Amino acid sequence: MIPVLLLVVLISVFNKTIGLFAKEKIINFLWSIYLWIAPSSTAKSLKTARRRAEQVREERSNTSAKEEFARWAKLDRELLKLQSEIDQYQKQLGAAKYSFGTIVKIALFLLTTGSKVLLRIRYRKTPVFWLPAAGNGPLVLPYYVLWLLSFTSAPIGSISVGIWLFIVDNSVSTIFSIFKSIREIMQLPQPVKAPGKTQ
Repeated sequence: MIPVLLLVVLISVFNKTIGLFAKEKIINFLWSIYLWIAPSSTAKSLKTARRRAEQVREERSNTSAKEEFARWAKLDRELLKLQSEIDQYQKQLGAAKYSFGTIVKIALFLLTTGSKVLLRIRYRKTPVFWLPAAGNGPLVLPYYVLWLLSFTSAPIGSISVGIWLFIVDNSVSTIFSIFKSIREIMQLPQPVKAPGKTQ
């Protein structure tokens, strides 16, 4: 079994990593995988209608509106019909993607926030680690500090899961911010030195 100390660190890093990527990017990535694994008939129909609309558009542009008006008008009507079908398919696909996105957002919420809540509930009385005592005597810290560090239900003289989660979350956020700042600095364009004057 994974120790609580390490479990808190893993959950905190996982949550920060999920937060680092935009949820919309994750949803779009999972949506494309979903369509690749289980292609919908609407997506196939949309692809077919787009391909046919491109063919009709090309055929219409190659047809003279003055010389072959009847053929041009027929192609124009077909193109308008295909455009309305494409719009309808896009609306259906958009509604399906919205529903899929809602499910993914709920799953991400349960994975991130829900995991922290479950961790706090499951290990609320379990000490993450004990504070060292001064020699063989009691701890040197005042009682209210010991109580706060063991808040909510951990034994006095230990660090509770809630406090450890708070400390690790802030530490991981700081580390991610440092790496993000370093990456942004590294991506800045290097100044170009002007050629020096020769004497």
